[in-house]
Amino acid sequence: MSRKTSLLLLGAVLIAFVVAGIAIIIVLSVSPSYFIITDQSANISTPIAAADLKPSGNMLPAEQPTLPPDNRGEAEAITPIEDAIPETQTADECSQAIEESQRLYNPNHGYCLLYPAEYTVEKPTAEETVLVIGGPLNHSDPRVSINVAPADGRSAEEIADQIMAEFGSGWEIERSSITLGEETAVRLDGLPGQDTYRRIIAVHAGQKFTLTFSPLNTDADAGLEKLYTYIVDTFTFVPPATGDELKMGQ
Repeated sequence: MSRKTSLLLLGAVLIAFVVAGIAIIIVLSVSPSYFIITDQSANISTPIAAADLKPSGNMLPAEQPTLPPDNRGEAEAITPIEDAIPETQTADECSQAIEESQRLYNPNHGYCLLYPAEYTVEKPTAEETVLVIGGPLNHSDPRVSINVAPADGRSAEEIADQIMAEFGSGWEIERSSITLGEETAVRLDGLPGQDTYRRIIAVHAGQKFTLTFSPLNTDADAGLEKLYTYIVDTFTFVPPATGDELKMGQ
């Protein structure tokens, strides 16, 4: 190929490039909106606020689904058993807990009372409630067992007579009368057992209430008298819950 021919080819290539450049410029000037790069797309790391997202004039916002209300914070609180009061009853007649005491409200068995704060409530059977320090295996510290069962038509005096007859003679059992709630009750001191103990028997609304305090000895005497005073002074009979009103009392 001669030098002249090469120069002609090079000139043709240059002319082609110039023509192509002119064509691109013309296209850009006619339709510039197709190639505009916004500031947001230039910096993709910048988040776009929800408030900046606006629909165009021919766009309708999508209908938002209706969500169920969030009731997680409105769940019914778990009520302590001692304050588990059926809706049809009130505990207004019961003593309110004071400093260093707690209240036991037992609508199933129809009574309420105050007891020292260091005690806990145990329920070994459906008929029996025990107030004890630490746990049911602690038989050294003073404790009280409250048993409620049908009286079968007997009075407190008749039940006490039966207990005395079962023990027979030869025991130094002291018998006296006290008031428990609104009822006249029988108090028996010095009943024999693994430890000597005190028993209170009362009958109310056809039910026999038996309160057993133990151990009745010199070492536990002060603590037992404190527990006894709390129970007897604040013991109150209330209408027992029945049917649908029954709750898991202590």
